[in-house]
Amino acid sequence: MTDQMTQFWTTAFSAFGVSAAGFAILWPLSVLRRDASLADLWWGPGFAAFAWTAFAATGGRIGPHGALALTLVTLWALRIGWTLTARRLRAGGEDARYVALRR
Repeated sequence: MTDQMTQFWTTAFSAFGVSAAGFAILWPLSVLRRDASLADLWWGPGFAAFAWTAFAATGGRIGPHGALALTLVTLWALRIGWTLTARRLRAGGEDARYVALRR
């Protein structure tokens, strides 16, 4: 395997690990509270964490296209994170869709 491929997989697994850690923390909490929408709170931030971890793992060596992609992913992550959090706050708890699925 080339050094470039090794760097790619190291970066990918590091970024995945950080993102998965957020779900690993929230999922047991959501099971205990019987509130699946708690895990939703990490969807947006999880993508941003993935992107920023990958950025850090490359030593910040990205070109203008990479910087644009990082910016767009971060903006999207903030938007989806805010949307899902606001939905949960408006509902006063678990999203009704999850309640219906559980029935």
